[in-house]
Amino acid sequence: MRIGIQLYSIPEDYNRNYLSTLKALASMGYEGVEFAFSFGKADPEKLADCLEDEGLKAVGIYSDGINRLFDGSDDIYVRKGRLGYRYVTVGTPDMIKEWDSAIKTIERAGEEARRAGMTLLYHNHAPEVGPTNIVTPMSMLSERADRDMVRFELDTHFISKAGGDPVEWLEKFRGRVPLLHCKDINRDGSVAEAGEGILDMDAICRKAGETGVEWLIVEFSDIRERKPMESARICIENIVRHKGGIKT
Repeated sequence: MRIGIQLYSIPEDYNRNYLSTLKALASMGYEGVEFAFSFGKADPEKLADCLEDEGLKAVGIYSDGINRLFDGSDDIYVRKGRLGYRYVTVGTPDMIKEWDSAIKTIERAGEEARRAGMTLLYHNHAPEVGPTNIVTPMSMLSERADRDMVRFELDTHFISKAGGDPVEWLEKFRGRVPLLHCKDINRDGSVAEAGEGILDMDAICRKAGETGVEWLIVEFSDIRERKPMESARICIENIVRHKGGIKT
């Protein structure tokens, strides 16, 4: 497994100077980045060159709307050729009230992504998950959607917040979770840096390695005790320690 970071975690640093920020992330040991919503103000060619120079892989992009997948002129498709990412992620908890219809829309979005050489991942928030022994929107999606069209990017924080166990969800979705958002949680439900909260990161990383996860993606937000880049450093140091000698 490789370690990347969701750029949603450090938006101000990235938007202020993406070149120096990417260089700093690479020096910390990150191997890839997942874009959030857009590519910022970065010049397309300079961005691609910087990633190559720093040895960083463009892992994917989290889309801020599923309808973007139905527009072939969207940057998600336009930038793929130069950046080379394989995954596009969506999350639509606002569609839960009409989930039967939402599943069909998500699957159609997966078809569009696949035509462009990408795999669509669905990212859970708290409303879609819970304990694995009950029917949830995520379990319904996994059962009904074509597994070649829709895979998953599980979020450890939201699973725990909803009363679930990330390890159990990784086992339940074995082979269908190429990317895992490693986001920890404090006892009060707030976000913690990976390895600094109450989640069992040893067990999570071990299960991720056993179930086919390709990338552990660090993500955090609203941590006021430290600057985001310092949190990014703490996260990767902890993940490297917890990942240990796991072989995949």
